[in-house]
Amino acid sequence: MLDRHKKEGKTMGTAVLDMPKGACAPFEIGTLGAFFEPSLFDPTPEEEANFTRPQERLLKGLLDVLDKHLLAVASARSHDEFLAVRKDVWPKYLRSLRALQDTATNVIGEEQINRIADGGFPAITADLQKQASRFGDTITEQALFTLWTMGKIRSLAKRIDSLPVPAAKVEADCALCREYGLHSLWSQFHLDILIAAMKFDIPVAEDIRESVMNGLRAAVNAYTVMRESLAIRQPHVDEPAATALPWDDEDERLLASSMRDIKNALSGDP
Repeated sequence: MLDRHKKEGKTMGTAVLDMPKGACAPFEIGTLGAFFEPSLFDPTPEEEANFTRPQERLLKGLLDVLDKHLLAVASARSHDEFLAVRKDVWPKYLRSLRALQDTATNVIGEEQINRIADGGFPAITADLQKQASRFGDTITEQALFTLWTMGKIRSLAKRIDSLPVPAAKVEADCALCREYGLHSLWSQFHLDILIAAMKFDIPVAEDIRESVMNGLRAAVNAYTVMRESLAIRQPHVDEPAATALPWDDEDERLLASSMRDIKNALSGDP
């Protein structure tokens, strides 16, 4: 097990590949990805008048390219194959995600994208809860926790966007933004791998599940970085440690608590 961890190159508890040159992060974690479908677009009459079939086909084509990359990783049968394919696909995934983001923004607008994303989270959660036989209980719970964390991140992003950055902290905030982008995209990448596996009804080999789970955990690091960014804007907020700790018993307790929150929310329990 130790050799495997060394081979993956653990960073703050997760193996994270560098951001390729020229790759830009989407504006928010979970904004677009494998769950996005142009058919979910519910336009107003004004929007519908400007949304054409060629534009819908363009979005579908970009999503097909994204799915192709994700399926290549999800279909890996061994740990070594997974690492090799993931390294090859990672920059292609980022470029495809950016192309989808930019095109969808131009075609249907950010407001509609956010509505689709907000509606997609509960649907993905419900689908993931049925995937224990495909992914195993542990990775299914981790994926649900990642979705829950993404929701917390999206809420926190709105608070951060509403607050100015002190002039003396602009450089530090930019560095945090870059770090956040890497960890949030890394987590989303691995969640999209699982979503693609669900969409195309393929199993995820047991030998790659640990690596996928470690990738999902990068959402915790992204949230930690965002807390630091908030602390820059609100100096009275205690800043968290600069480095996120590896996964430990406390994280497991947080996961268990969060899973109870998710189940209560879905069941309507108080």
